[in-house]
Amino acid sequence: LRIASYYHDKGRRLSGAQAADAFEIAYQGYDKFLENYPQSENAYTAHYQFAELLYKIERFDEAWNQYMAVVDTDPRGEHSEFCAESAIFAAEEMVKREGGLSSGASTADEVREPQPLTEWEQRLVDSCQKYATLYEGGSNIQQILYKSAYLLYNKFHLEEAARQFRGVIAMNPGSRQAEQAANLILDSFVLTENYDALKENAKFFYDQEGLGRRSFKDEVYGIYQRASLKVIEDEFAESTNYVDTANAYLAFVDEFPESEENPRILNNATIYFREAGRPGDVMRVRHILIDDPRFGENTKYYYDQLGALGFDYEDQANFDRAAYYYETLFSLYPDRREGMEDAEDEEALATLDDGASNAIYRAALFRQALGQEQQSIADFQQFIATFPDHPDVNETRLAIAKTYEDNENWDDAAPA
Repeated sequence: LRIASYYHDKGRRLSGAQAADAFEIAYQGYDKFLENYPQSENAYTAHYQFAELLYKIERFDEAWNQYMAVVDTDPRGEHSEFCAESAIFAAEEMVKREGGLSSGASTADEVREPQPLTEWEQRLVDSCQKYATLYEGGSNIQQILYKSAYLLYNKFHLEEAARQFRGVIAMNPGSRQAEQAANLILDSFVLTENYDALKENAKFFYDQEGLGRRSFKDEVYGIYQRASLKVIEDEFAESTNYVDTANAYLAFVDEFPESEENPRILNNATIYFREAGRPGDVMRVRHILIDDPRFGENTKYYYDQLGALGFDYEDQANFDRAAYYYETLFSLYPDRREGMEDAEDEEALATLDDGASNAIYRAALFRQALGQEQQSIADFQQFIATFPDHPDVNETRLAIAKTYEDNENWDDAAPA
């Protein structure tokens, strides 16, 4: 052993071929000593020195064996924690020689089954776990556990990777590695399309005090929000329980009042309540879409919902409210039509014209029936001015004249 140590030390002071010759003699010395005296009281030191020599000359596979031998000989020995960590570095070098990680979950186009680990990937994971088990207080333990978890994640061993990532987070939630670990846990649920788990874990990470920067919290909250919606959509995709479906969507709107999806969700809720034969709930949701300042004219559903709500009130024989919503819809018609003219969709324009003409005409009829003559006449006149070629224009002129006549307003009745 003394000869091996002498040439090992000598090789450190030399360079080139001379150093290589000295290291070769040291190699032979350590190898022979451990072969002949494996139980010697100096075996621990021999394993340690031999491991350092082998790492120096880049025989990493043999170095790994010797580093692990040091740990196995005496886990609490002077060099054992150092050797346990050095074994990890040696295994990493061998993984590189194998070509590096042979799979990558983060770049996968589709979910894959767990991939078998190569010999040295498995040894790297085992080395990390051994260090984590023996040296819980080690200064590098979080980094080491993250290394193992990340390798497993890249080989689609997602459950075990998530378990180890959680260990990384628990050690120091405020660290950058904890934040990265949380992101990868969430990513694993995306890969497996486990949106229930994605929702649950995203909410947990969002609520966990001390975990992640503000940008991380914002991102995770967005994930929680999108996962919550996905869970609802998946749960009720084939359901015919329209009331429960609509209520689930409304619960989402209540929980996430600022979601960009809310206008679409509310619009869908009106459809589900209508399918369920719940006109009161339909109108309640329409009013949210129309009256809530978060929505209203800011959504693409506003115009159509005005007309639909007018029809709902008409169906209830509440003609005053029906007329109000029809008139409101008509007031938006000119700008809406101007915005659609470039689309060159004649069918869409015709539908728009029909809806607007019908709305203002019905509003006029309702005002007339309610005895609101002035408003009725104003609505009829807007109908004529906006749709002069409509087949009901002559009938409308007669209706205006009849209204003036009923009120003995002969001067206005004649030109009408």
